[in-house]
Amino acid sequence: MELSEMLVSVGIILISVYTALLILVLTQFFSIKEKMGTFEANLTNFSNRLDAWQNETRTIGTDLYKFTSGRNIGNPLTKKQKDILIEKYRNGTLTRPEAEQFKEVLEKEKRDAENSGDLLDALIVGIMLGGLAYLLSKLLEDKK
Repeated sequence: MELSEMLVSVGIILISVYTALLILVLTQFFSIKEKMGTFEANLTNFSNRLDAWQNETRTIGTDLYKFTSGRNIGNPLTKKQKDILIEKYRNGTLTRPEAEQFKEVLEKEKRDAENSGDLLDALIVGIMLGGLAYLLSKLLEDKK
């Protein structure tokens, strides 16, 4: 076997190996791409479920809050202002400044409830704060 024939044989072998490797890499790439699509779909589905759960939590939380709150003193808002914020929170239509203002009010009410030993009020206001934190995160996400 001459040198040129050997080089041709080695070249053919190398091309075959590179072709096999290229096919393997492309197969893996498309497999990963398909899995990422499935992952994205699952993540979107989870996010939608979390949003739906959050909507329900806001509704239930505001009902409980209206039932138990109002006894807290030292609130800087008038009852009308507070009712407007509660309804906007319930509907998920708070703006970022309103959400931050409502958060400050709720944090004070929670401290007052804890200091007075009213654990039920503190728990319900804590639930409202958790829902408000999620709503604020969505507002910040939408700003990006």
